[in-house]
Amino acid sequence: VTYGYIVQLRNGTRSSANISDVFATRCARYLGLPRLTVLMLAGRVTSADFFEENALNYLSLARAYEHIRSDPYWGPRAPALSEEEASRHPGLLALAVWLYEGVTGTTLLPGVSDPRELARAIDAFRGPQKKPRKL
Repeated sequence: VTYGYIVQLRNGTRSSANISDVFATRCARYLGLPRLTVLMLAGRVTSADFFEENALNYLSLARAYEHIRSDPYWGPRAPALSEEEASRHPGLLALAVWLYEGVTGTTLLPGVSDPRELARAIDAFRGPQKKPRKL
């Protein structure tokens, strides 16, 4: 990776969503972060990638968020959102629903993938891997 490449990523000449797998892996190793975190920060992986296509639609999110708002404990803590606000920020709604599901152990959006379970399944599918070379 050259200094020029980093500058192009920084100033937007190159999109960070288009970084290579090798670059993402090396960034993760350098930063001491999981590779998936680097991919999410780069924009290659989004919250929508953890949902089946039909699970992450606005109506499902809105219904799930209304369920949270009706919860006797969590409802008063969830801010009221206008339909316009909710439709502008579906990622935040998805995050709120996902966190609620994790805390309460309920499932509001069927078809959601737990990222830890997904990572375990991928590792099991790949089998033993060679150790990566040091930079």
